[in-house]
Amino acid sequence: MNLNKTKKLVVLILGILLIGTGYIYYPKYKDYLKWREYFSRTELGEPNILISQYFEHNQEKSPLTVLDLGAGNGSDTKYFVDKKHVVYSVDFHEESIRRIDNSISLKNKQNLHLIKSRFEDLDWNSMPEFDVVIAINSISFITRKEFDLVWKNIKNRTKKDGLVILRLFGNKIDWPNMKGMTLLSKEDISSMTKGFEIIKFSEDFYKEKNITQHAYNLILKKLD
Repeated sequence: MNLNKTKKLVVLILGILLIGTGYIYYPKYKDYLKWREYFSRTELGEPNILISQYFEHNQEKSPLTVLDLGAGNGSDTKYFVDKKHVVYSVDFHEESIRRIDNSISLKNKQNLHLIKSRFEDLDWNSMPEFDVVIAINSISFITRKEFDLVWKNIKNRTKKDGLVILRLFGNKIDWPNMKGMTLLSKEDISSMTKGFEIIKFSEDFYKEKNITQHAYNLILKKLD
């Protein structure tokens, strides 16, 4: 094989390797950019309005045991930890776990249990029963099969008279990529809330930047 053919072969092999490497790592890089943008525009602030409005008007027993599924920037977790409640804060993203850990004062750390995990991989048997379970804009981002299993575990781990506070995406949502998501109809909501008293229900349906948004806001109280 002459020198020119050898050079061409080396260039071809390197090109194939670069394309293969890009195919493997580019989706991960895009995911990294997406989450970097999320954390850059979401700062620690007030808890979700569903939480703040309910607990402003209802006496809390102390301490509550709280599960925060998809803790994100940690505002809801911090709200409960600062009130001396015990919080199990779950998120799959390392940056979320780091931010929440940094936001909690040393004297309150004993009330915080940080769990880096996807919802579908949680070891539910290792956790206690909960007075409050929060899933705001979180458990919709898993498949229907995974969602049904997570919901079953939420019901099983919520104490009698315990609260489940949810924001779930509806089936009229119109996003560019909805693959792997669980989008619910009103009939789905009616079915899954059996065994609960519905304390609050509202539906968001609106256009934002030519994209249809659709979600259900729920506060549920477990009956049995």
